[in-house]
Amino acid sequence: MRTAFLLALIMFCVSPAFTQEPEKTQNISLDSVTVKVKRISQPFGKDADGRYVWDMKSFGNLPQILSTADPLHYAQMLPGIQTNNEYQAGIHVQGSDNEHNSISINDIPLYNVSHLLGFFSSFITSHFKDMRLIEQAQTADFPNRLGAHLTMATDDKIPDRITGELSAGLMSSQGSLHIPMGKTSALSLSARRSYINMLYGSWLRTDDNRLKYSFYDANASLSIHMNSKHILMIDAYIGNDDASLLGNNYMGDTRDKWGNLMVSARHRILMGKNSNIQTTLYTTSYKNKLETALMPLDGKRSISAKIADYGLRSDITWRRFKSGMEVVGHEITPQRQHLPDAPQENGQHTHRETSHEASLYAGYKTPLTGSLFADIGTRGCIYHKNGGGGTLYSFNPTVRLSYYTAQSKFTLSYAVRHQYLFLSELSGEGIPIMSWVSSDQNNKPQYSKGILATSENNILNRRYKVSLAIYYKRLYNQMQNTGTLFDVINNDFNLYDNLAWGNGKNYGASIMIAKCTGALKGWLCYSYGKALRTLQTGNATGEYPANHDRTHEINLLANYSPSNRWSFSACFIACTGTPFTAPTCLYMLNGNIISQMGKHNANRLNVYSRLDLSANYKWKDAHGYEHGINFSLYNALCHTNDLYHYVRVSNSQKVYYKTVKFVSPMLPSVSYFVRF
Repeated sequence: MRTAFLLALIMFCVSPAFTQEPEKTQNISLDSVTVKVKRISQPFGKDADGRYVWDMKSFGNLPQILSTADPLHYAQMLPGIQTNNEYQAGIHVQGSDNEHNSISINDIPLYNVSHLLGFFSSFITSHFKDMRLIEQAQTADFPNRLGAHLTMATDDKIPDRITGELSAGLMSSQGSLHIPMGKTSALSLSARRSYINMLYGSWLRTDDNRLKYSFYDANASLSIHMNSKHILMIDAYIGNDDASLLGNNYMGDTRDKWGNLMVSARHRILMGKNSNIQTTLYTTSYKNKLETALMPLDGKRSISAKIADYGLRSDITWRRFKSGMEVVGHEITPQRQHLPDAPQENGQHTHRETSHEASLYAGYKTPLTGSLFADIGTRGCIYHKNGGGGTLYSFNPTVRLSYYTAQSKFTLSYAVRHQYLFLSELSGEGIPIMSWVSSDQNNKPQYSKGILATSENNILNRRYKVSLAIYYKRLYNQMQNTGTLFDVINNDFNLYDNLAWGNGKNYGASIMIAKCTGALKGWLCYSYGKALRTLQTGNATGEYPANHDRTHEINLLANYSPSNRWSFSACFIACTGTPFTAPTCLYMLNGNIISQMGKHNANRLNVYSRLDLSANYKWKDAHGYEHGINFSLYNALCHTNDLYHYVRVSNSQKVYYKTVKFVSPMLPSVSYFVRF
């Protein structure tokens, strides 16, 4: 199937097709408001569809973590958007699980965008034009996910000269080049490579465990303007991580490898203002593999998982009308286990699962009065799993009402969403172990019913902006892996035996106050939220907080630019500790480690807080190149935050759990960059 798909992709790239990056249907009076606000506010604003839009060029003046301006870190500073901690990947938006979100490049999904177990994302900022984020489904073109949609968008414009950016820091180096090839084509290339252990090896220790780690990313984007109406865009991305935990007290050396691969081709037809057609052909895949040697057991054992998608999507925008279709084929290997001295893989579910997903959507935006607009749409989907999994159907209506005044915007939206893929992960172990599972007749697709109300108000002559949000969402057919790392590496491990099913709900409110003008800019956010799940199995019986539940969170981001050369910034976060399940008993039986866990997520890590500081000094040389030095201080207050917990076994076989912390809580960094 992969060979046939790649041939189709090549044929697509050399022949005309139909595509575009969807442009928003909006009233002319709204356009002027949106553009004006974005120019005087933060590096982000909201478009007519309710999405945050971040300009990548503005990231250089924002607080940098370990001398890196990472897009996902800035998204996490917005109200209602969280991550667990440095050792947890992904984001959680308004109570959603990480699996509920679609994180993508030009709307092509990536299944894991985490580096350094959550410290950095897979995105090289200088390669992209902007980042777009919407917290919940409000329109019919939203993908088949229950949470947020975040996409990194590349630029299809042809530069008039070679431009780029090179940077080198203590943890990694990266570079980007944007190269015009005549007047009709342009090529963008970006790459990044880490060398963390050279200088930060001691910092990567957690108690008596030593982490050896490296990663790399590479992007390529080609834009071809065939004529004034037709644009062809080709994008590719590859990224890989290699982490080894050495000297583990209850296991031997443990190695975890994971990586993404994505290739896409898009063809856009421009048919006038707010009217276009875009067709996209793509493939994307993710795989990870965990290897470990148990002590006192002999031999190395491993478990791996993989998911690959092959898709075709076409979107049409005609003034106030939007419609589109998407067909995706999924190939999933949920578990493939290798045991010591075993002639082949063990376990009942090592076979590859294939499924197909076909979606059709349509939406229409219409004014009800002079200031009141309605956006109404629906999305239908057919899902078929091969091998007797059956065929499933879903119907997803969306309704959004928007009311505008000269200084304010109010929205109220309701949406029903279905998602046909489930993510099984051991999020409390500190090691990313991920397996995707398909829906079928026995495991019905998860779905949600959600309502979201927002208010955006410009005050004091637009110098400040106040944003409010209230949300409530019911979740159905939720899945949770109730197993432990010991279960994964045991001889008789079966993924499906450790899955629990149930429902859940997310609700909460947030407020953000932003200062939009002057030398000092920034924002302050407070979020209250509950993410609760109800599963009927073992120690997870009854309602309990989700793994990412953080009831209270405060975010502060500030930037002070006294001159064109100097800028100083800070970001502060304080929040409730995340839940975890504490073990009550651990013993050996027939060569396997058997664990008994207490009530699911009945314990919490300590309160999390962190202050990061950053300073930039910039200058230009005789050629007009911009140079800069960044100084950053991670965790400037030296607060020792809990990362995760693990089980310790003493020589006397006494079992207890312990929370892991970084050996050195404060970490300085410096980097140099040049832009041309």
